[in-house]
Amino acid sequence: MVFIYSSSPQKKIVACFRVGKIVEGHPDYLWELFWDVSGLNEEEFFDYFSDRDTGYAIRIDDLEPFPAAD
Repeated sequence: MVFIYSSSPQKKIVACFRVGKIVEGHPDYLWELFWDVSGLNEEEFFDYFSDRDTGYAIRIDDLEPFPAAD
């Protein structure tokens, strides 16, 4: 189980998820698979993987956002 901490503005743990499949591959392959869920545009994605022949993507399973406190 992985817990997600939001440093701003909440400054608290906001969700948790289970680690799913880990995908290994060339950045071009990872982009083909995950461009629509990466949260990055193409330039940001390939800048992150610059000069790398292999990258990894971790699938997020069973995401559970925690209810906001009143």
